[in-house]
Amino acid sequence: MKLTRTNTLLIGLAIFQLVAVIALFASGAGAGAPPTNTAAILPNLIPDDVTGITVKDGAGAAVTMLKDSEGAWSLPNAGNYPVEAFRVESLLNAMKGLDTSRLIAQNKANHARLKVADEDYERLIEITTRQGETQRLYLGTSSGANSTHVRRGGRDNVYLVGGLNTWEISTRAAQWVNAVYLAIPQPEVATITVTNGNGTFTFDKAGEAWTFAGLNAGEVFNTAQIEAILSRVATIRLDDPLGTTNEAVYGMDAPLAVITIQTRKEITPTPDPSATPVGVDVPLPLTPNASSVNATVEEKTYTLTIGAKTEAGTGYYVKSSESDHYVILAAATTETFTNLTRDSLILPPTPTPTPTATAIPSATPAVTATSEATATPTVTATATITSTTQPSLTATPTPTATPNQ
Repeated sequence: MKLTRTNTLLIGLAIFQLVAVIALFASGAGAGAPPTNTAAILPNLIPDDVTGITVKDGAGAAVTMLKDSEGAWSLPNAGNYPVEAFRVESLLNAMKGLDTSRLIAQNKANHARLKVADEDYERLIEITTRQGETQRLYLGTSSGANSTHVRRGGRDNVYLVGGLNTWEISTRAAQWVNAVYLAIPQPEVATITVTNGNGTFTFDKAGEAWTFAGLNAGEVFNTAQIEAILSRVATIRLDDPLGTTNEAVYGMDAPLAVITIQTRKEITPTPDPSATPVGVDVPLPLTPNASSVNATVEEKTYTLTIGAKTEAGTGYYVKSSESDHYVILAAATTETFTNLTRDSLILPPTPTPTPTATAIPSATPAVTATSEATATPTVTATATITSTTQPSLTATPTPTATPNQ
């Protein structure tokens, strides 16, 4: 068969397309596989070697965490307040897993637009190692869900990565610590005393009910208030950890409120199995030995001192007897105690219902009976009362019949 010029061109085009497809699949791109030349963005990062981390944001806020010789992380700027290690480990492992598979920009002119510039960024993470090395990672804008632009310090290339979100890496110290500052087993709370500028208020638990010691005759305790107080003291969550030094600004010398919580727990000893007779077929009750005759009661007292309000006005300085550290608590929590008043603990009296007046009927009603019908007379009954010089009463009915015409 003779090939025309057109057929020759078509065959050549088909061969070219076939070669292109083969080359595409041979490179792995056609199958959706990542490029084979990807590398770690931070190839020298070994999480166990990291001894310090500082996180900064573009507004100037920063938090620094250090690891001691025993491997414990803490906040040096907050009196070495303990940091939860798993939070740091999660960050370091995520940084180690970042790769160069999605290159976005290579020109330094794009850094500011993607918020990964040296002076214009969303987050800057600086890590130091026990070898004295420092590595920096800039986090910028997001591009869809779970995608963030990042750049290694000292390099121009910008990559799009997953698994590291800017909003998850906070510069607030509270996000790196256990936020529960004080935890008390609520069922064990037996007495709560609150002292503030309005007086001292004591609440005692009797069985499952709470009582208020300041009731007068006829007053009823507002139990909704003790429920709010109890839920607040059982779990105290901090807004910001502070140091261990009592600063004057904390106002602890003239606190706004002091809360004392006393717990009570009954401990029943386990019976001694050695007191059970040996070789007896019929089960016998255990005979307690001298050490397990009576249950013991374990009591503990906690104190929470609320100092001055912060300059920002969103919280108060607080110190617990269970911690060496001072903290800031949210106003919503602390004002439950600083604003407590006696009136708020008393239910308002039930209003007395106003009696309704009842109408009294007339003693001498006038009665008129009228009936009308054809050929039926209308009869009117009247009563006449005649008065003379001697009191007398005469009633004379006067019937009147009027036929209808």
